Amino acid sequence: MKTCRACGLYKPLDEFHRQNKGNRDGRQSVCKPCAIEGVKQWQKDNRLKLNATHRARVHGPKHDEILAKARAYARAHPFRDMSPERKAVISAISRRNRFKKSYGITPEQYDEMAAAQGGACRICGRLAAPDPRKGLYVDHDHSTGRVRGLLCSQCNTALGLLNDDVALLAGAIEYLKAQYQRRKG
Repeated sequence: MKTCRACGLYKPLDEFHRQNKGNRDGRQSVCKPCAIEGVKQWQKDNRLKLNATHRARVHGPKHDEILAKARAYARAHPFRDMSPERKAVISAISRRNRFKKSYGITPEQYDEMAAAQGGACRICGRLAAPDPRKGLYVDHDHSTGRVRGLLCSQCNTALGLLNDDVALLAGAIEYLKAQYQRRKG
């Protein structure tokens, strides 16, 4: 039996790590749980030093510089070395995931909605741009998540800025009507 120097508890010898020299009993002066806790605390207190030592030992002196350049290049050229077929597959998967995660619909449901609206904004009737990245936006109720329709960028932004509030929208309509009457009359 032995007393731990860290916690002060009297414990059996097998609760202490072996030590080649120093103590007569061949065991460390700190019990295993206290020793583990001490190592964790040292690692926490010396995180930067530990990371720098690891990088220098494992990766060498130029590793950080090379890695930073490679990451910057990859960000700037995400599809550079891919075949057109691979780009199309990744784009389709990204689109499907984005629609599912953001709105709970599939790209096929989006396409059906666009066809039902004649490819035009549900509010102003403006036709969608041919570029799908600048096409119609999915309008949804932010409180329920329910999809309401497809809108052009301006109409979607206007509803968002008015917080989907019917009273604010009615006030904006009255304001515009009054301004129109002043100009006309």
